[in-house]
Amino acid sequence: MFYVRETTIHRHDPAMNLAVEETLLRDCSGEPIFLLWRNRPSVIIGRNQSAHDEVNLPEAERRGIPVVRRCTGGGAVFHDLQTLNYSFLIDRSDSDAMKPDLRFFARPILDAIEALGLKCRFSGRNDLLVDSPDGPMKFSGTASRHWGGRFLHHGTILFATDFEPMAALLTPDRGKLRAHAVASVRSRVANLAPLLPEGLTIEDFAQCLRAQVERSFGGSLVSRDLSDAEVNAACRLREERYGTAAWNLGRPAAASREGDVIIRRRRFPWGGVTLTLTLRDGLIERGEITGDFFASDDPALLVAPMIGRPLTPPALADACTDELLKRVFPDLDPGQWRDFLFG
Repeated sequence: MFYVRETTIHRHDPAMNLAVEETLLRDCSGEPIFLLWRNRPSVIIGRNQSAHDEVNLPEAERRGIPVVRRCTGGGAVFHDLQTLNYSFLIDRSDSDAMKPDLRFFARPILDAIEALGLKCRFSGRNDLLVDSPDGPMKFSGTASRHWGGRFLHHGTILFATDFEPMAALLTPDRGKLRAHAVASVRSRVANLAPLLPEGLTIEDFAQCLRAQVERSFGGSLVSRDLSDAEVNAACRLREERYGTAAWNLGRPAAASREGDVIIRRRRFPWGGVTLTLTLRDGLIERGEITGDFFASDDPALLVAPMIGRPLTPPALADACTDELLKRVFPDLDPGQWRDFLFG
């Protein structure tokens, strides 16, 4: 497995770091890769989220904190230089052979932390929890994605992250935490640094993670830098996608063009879903599905068959087959989908 050191070009730039990650995902077939990386203060949102719903954008602009959309699902997170991010990138043939899931790649992270004297565990759909004096607390969220022949798993670790901007910038829906104050953030998340041996820096912690990954995968990590071609490809991707408002901010989920807007929201065990439909003359003109969910395929596939039809059970009875629904949301049964649309 290769360990790719942080690039010195645009170092700690969130748009560049995400562009590098995607470049290695798309263009490095045959190479298993492990990354450790950090961003300057920034908000990173899930691929399917509405930035306008999840982030206090005026406050982010006032503070000069960028909002960047990643290529995986899940929720919005705040990063700073005391937040450590990790990525595993492997060929899909290898992932099929190993049958990995989020827990598979989280295991080395948990083992490294337990070796430092803490008890921690995987919880729910994508969270890592640590035992603290205040009980189990979340210190990490994870996500994954298949892209062609490659597989990506990545996660964010709160080491000594500043909770004040996190509380001020993130505005999740009422089905989750509504972060109005630092106290409310601290009620469910924890930094690892106060729980670890005194004097351990984030650089020390990163070395502990790297050493554990070597042990877990049975061999030394071979360090390498990004090639010139990879840097150039990542720079192009940053310019065309991760550095653009069109990708990062999109449009407000409830925006309309002179049509009636119907919004359905529900929190399922595997994530929150918001369906926004614009109707004109009683027919669905356009729609969008957003949220912090993990989808197996593009949620737009569920909206496309609805266009041009009335929002009624008879009109939409055959708009979404059970097969298509399972393709996008494997854990959502047809009855739940109908109840979500019309309930």
